[in-house]
Amino acid sequence: MRSGETPYLNEIEVDEGLFKWSPEQNKYISVVKREQKEENNSRVRNSVAQIIQTIGYIMIFAGLVLGIISCFSANIVTGITFIASGVFSGMILIGFSEIIHLLDVISKK
Repeated sequence: MRSGETPYLNEIEVDEGLFKWSPEQNKYISVVKREQKEENNSRVRNSVAQIIQTIGYIMIFAGLVLGIISCFSANIVTGITFIASGVFSGMILIGFSEIIHLLDVISKK
């Protein structure tokens, strides 16, 4: 391309990323690199993973609340059992949601 000519395309998207024409520099400059686009896509969670993660947090919260209530109203052992089972079950579900998310990211590559 000769100096001073405007390009046919103002934007070009290739494997390396998105490039826009800069008339001041008389060349294409990188706007968004491919790694940044993939990183932004990995932040979007799969809907199933998001639902399972939410259920996990609800189970942890419910286990803590029921455990604290049963500690004051019933036996302390029952309260500790509620707390431990709620936290354990919730963490298992949060772990499964992370596995689903990571498998989804791998399958999109």
